[in-house]
Amino acid sequence: MALFRAFINSIGEVTDITIIGSLPGLNNAVSEAIMATTWKPAKLMGEAVGVWVILLVEI
Repeated sequence: MALFRAFINSIGEVTDITIIGSLPGLNNAVSEAIMATTWKPAKLMGEAVGVWVILLVEI
């Protein structure tokens, strides 16, 4: 199990990622998968906004 912190911008792209808790040997693969995913952006008062999220990864 590992924790990652990612910033998802207002168009659903991950622009920054930080490893909080390690998943030995798989950190790069998991980071690349998170970066390659298009996310649904958060909304504030009806407008898409960028947010930091914490992702728990279990393999």
